[in-house]
Amino acid sequence: STDLALTVAKQNKDTIRQVGIPAFSQWGFCMNVNKAPTDKLEVRQAIAYIIDTEQIAPASEPGMIVADQYATAMPLSLRDKYLSEEDLASMTKYDLNLEKATELLESVGWTKQGNQWVDETGAVPEIIIGGIGSYQVELIMGEAAANMLQEFGIKASFVSKEVSAYSDYSQSGQAHMIIDGFGSAQSTQHPYEVYAGIWWYGKRMNLTFPEAGEKLVWKDDVTGEDFHYEDVVNELKLANTEEEISAAALKLAKFHNDNLWYIPVTDQCFIYRIHNDKLSLPAVETGEAVSDFVWSGTSSVVLGKLIHSGEMYYVK
Repeated sequence: STDLALTVAKQNKDTIRQVGIPAFSQWGFCMNVNKAPTDKLEVRQAIAYIIDTEQIAPASEPGMIVADQYATAMPLSLRDKYLSEEDLASMTKYDLNLEKATELLESVGWTKQGNQWVDETGAVPEIIIGGIGSYQVELIMGEAAANMLQEFGIKASFVSKEVSAYSDYSQSGQAHMIIDGFGSAQSTQHPYEVYAGIWWYGKRMNLTFPEAGEKLVWKDDVTGEDFHYEDVVNELKLANTEEEISAAALKLAKFHNDNLWYIPVTDQCFIYRIHNDKLSLPAVETGEAVSDFVWSGTSSVVLGKLIHSGEMYYVK
């Protein structure tokens, strides 16, 4: 459990140092953009303002921290490497804001009758959330989000699926919100891996994909203009400098922030326990997450970066 993991480290603080290593992956909700009511941007935005990620993340699994509240689709480690504070200031931040959620729902004709929201037709809409019940993080996320929506007055339910049945269910379009890890970049730690994942995770968002031979082009719900998604992903793939990577990543980050196809909830950290006091790590308190890019990633990736950069070496 999350409490036990931290308790062990604190009780053995003289011999154990426990920190979180960013895993370049996250958990969140893939939003069904072609099924009412989440086909409306305003409804997706309202849901993002209702779900309290700061409450869910630390309780979901040891090592989890609050994910990117700007919904750029990038894990925090990548977002903060390639996007500036000025870039983020140009985007919408989706933190807990029930007043804003109310305004958005009312803007599309929803009204509250007693403690229940009804849509513009007078019907009671229901938000169905799908997840794998045997995965602690998905169970906690799904049930917590459903409860938060219910408390706000939106009918919601969590559908727990077995691992073997989840892949088909997650792509069936039956649910409005599918729990999954869009934005993970554990292999390359590059924004290209994040955004190229749309071919797979887009199926969980019920996106309409083009015919064979045609490029990915989707309308931006905010600007009203066509966004040439595939062209920008290829631009990101061919970028040679940090500046070129940041420029291309910003275009895609802004598009995802505008359209909110994915609501990040938890950013994953691996729990590292250092039992040898002669081994060092970047200065960070027990229980906190490391922010250094070099020290982030799976064990093999971290070791590879340290050896390559000369930070770690073998001594006979």
